[in-house]
Amino acid sequence: MTTMYQQIPLLFFDEDEEAPQPSRQDAIRAIEWSYSRRESLEQCPLRYYYEYFGANKKKAKGEPDKARLHTLKASSNCYLRTGTILHLIISQFFRNMQAGEPRTHNDAIDWATRLLKKDMDYSRQYPDLPETQGKFPPILLREYIDQPAEADAFYDRVAQRMIEAIRAFFTDVRYEEFRIGGSSAGAVVEYPMHLKTLPCKAAGKIDLAYIANGVVTIVDWKSGGSGGLGEDSLQLAAYGLWAIEHFGCSPEALRVCKVHLGSGEIDFFPINADVLHAARTRIIQDAERMATLDQWARDGVVDVFTPNKKETICRLCAFRGICYA
Repeated sequence: MTTMYQQIPLLFFDEDEEAPQPSRQDAIRAIEWSYSRRESLEQCPLRYYYEYFGANKKKAKGEPDKARLHTLKASSNCYLRTGTILHLIISQFFRNMQAGEPRTHNDAIDWATRLLKKDMDYSRQYPDLPETQGKFPPILLREYIDQPAEADAFYDRVAQRMIEAIRAFFTDVRYEEFRIGGSSAGAVVEYPMHLKTLPCKAAGKIDLAYIANGVVTIVDWKSGGSGGLGEDSLQLAAYGLWAIEHFGCSPEALRVCKVHLGSGEIDFFPINADVLHAARTRIIQDAERMATLDQWARDGVVDVFTPNKKETICRLCAFRGICYA
């Protein structure tokens, strides 16, 4: 394992001439911030390296475990996968409604169940996974790697919670305004977010955004219960920055909320100029930290990235089976 970073001279410079270094502004400009990326770095720097560099076929090319890291990155745990399927069901509901082709919640539940079953059938074959293709290929479920004997029973329970959340989305009166708003012609669903007024790149995905009665509403779907706004406040504030750029609205004409389909709770996030300024500042600070680590990560100097050995972090990590810590 490498314990010291060595600067390798570039052959196209004279020995007494140093290669030009990018300015701080250029380094930050090259960073693409996202909430998931900053959350990974915040929770465990080593996971951040594995996910965005070690598993990336174009970066950290000297990483000896790249093939396995790449496979593990493509896997998903029960919470992420059922949440992804739930988001897919909801986005398809809105697209069907906008096209005048509504579907019943029974149709949606049947599709979600089949997707998860296909994942389970595929994952049972680990590590001899067959080639996959199609619009919705199966996903490797991590529980079949870590606890294969218990995985089937576990996913049967998880599937039931997913079904209940889908049924709630289709039928609960508390979500009626969101179903109506998202079915309107101007609503955007699963929309790529790009912020243009920051010194770094910033990306994400908007679950749902629409205008009704002069107010822009942004909805972030959650499959479980509410734990309050918590650290998600930065993610929601970033959505607010995007909405002001995209719709040209003022903070006063904007509301951002998390909708918890598992409990029926709806958390509204207060948006104002101070909140948005703080969000911009935090995103820039994140980008500066990422820029500081970027060259080490690209060179595969894994020792720079300290592991977080907390069980709550490690339990859900895709790379726990390969983590040197």
